[in-house]
Amino acid sequence: MENLGIDPKLIVAQLINFLLFLFVFKKFLAKPFASFVAKEKKEQEEHQAALIKSRQMEERIEKQEKDFKEKMKKEQATILDEAKREAEAVRKQLLDEAHAEAAEVRTRSLKQLEQEKAELEEAAKEHITRVGMLLVQEALDDVLTDDMKKKITDNIIKNSGKRISLS
Repeated sequence: MENLGIDPKLIVAQLINFLLFLFVFKKFLAKPFASFVAKEKKEQEEHQAALIKSRQMEERIEKQEKDFKEKMKKEQATILDEAKREAEAVRKQLLDEAHAEAAEVRTRSLKQLEQEKAELEEAAKEHITRVGMLLVQEALDDVLTDDMKKKITDNIIKNSGKRISLS
């Protein structure tokens, strides 16, 4: 074998070196490296699971936000409709009150006008009566006696409301 360039001592030494290397590799390198790889693989799987979980949570949160926004829009619409109804009711109530107040003012104004008309008629009657008495007194002062003047004046006063009309 020496002719072939194979030295049995060297092969045995290399075999021993290889076995020692294999033992050291298995004991100190292979197991820690395998555990490191397993640990990394497990962490990556956990990371992927956490990522999937976070995506699911994001989707759930987005859905909840969307539902919440829709709910808020509905509530806003409901509140707005209610406010419109209340405003319309208040508007109607104010209009009714304004109409009632206007009718009351109109009624008071008509009463006041009628009262003023009656007062003016009464004042006109009195004025006409005085003017009539003055005319009679001036015109008939020379012709009539005091007693006749008094009778005529009383007669004019009694009949003044019947004969005089301003309408």
